[in-house]
Amino acid sequence: MIEVAVVNKMINDGLVNVIWESQRCSPISNIKSKTISYGSHKYKLCVACGVYRNLNNYTPNAVSQDGKVSICKDCRNQREKGYYQEFIKNTQARWSSLKQETGIETCSLDEFREFCKHEKCKITNRTIEQDIENQSINNGLRLWISRKIPVSLGGSSHVDNLEVLPRFISHGVSGLSPAEYSEIKELYLSKMFIN
Repeated sequence: MIEVAVVNKMINDGLVNVIWESQRCSPISNIKSKTISYGSHKYKLCVACGVYRNLNNYTPNAVSQDGKVSICKDCRNQREKGYYQEFIKNTQARWSSLKQETGIETCSLDEFREFCKHEKCKITNRTIEQDIENQSINNGLRLWISRKIPVSLGGSSHVDNLEVLPRFISHGVSGLSPAEYSEIKELYLSKMFIN
């Protein structure tokens, strides 16, 4: 691990060779990723923590010119831990609102979390878990959990009656009968995926 100021001085003194430098700044930290060689070792600047680390501390990436991602393994692990904690908190809140909303039979929190991890939206092909991880998604395309049969028509909050839909569809179909709901959903799907 080498600090940026030290590397910059070494570059100016000609002790370090710059192998590759990104053309644009990272949206995470406004830093340009850079790979250098110092002696027989290669180092890369992590755009998350702003420190040069040995290339062994980066995950491979076939698309990158230097063959490595721009965030070190420590920073990636920290971010993934944060996403997992956000997922736990978010699913707890969604499950609680399902329970309070109706007072009818509800699935367990564990069943609900499994549903959020594995059930994909038929339109966006993403799970709730992926939706929580990717905060940059357009608000109308954020995923929402909807009931196939509404509570007003005897539907439950059990996972068998839940499905994942984009927010713009979910809010447009609340209170419809199952036949109307299915017709509207199919109309959305056919309009979005015209061959």
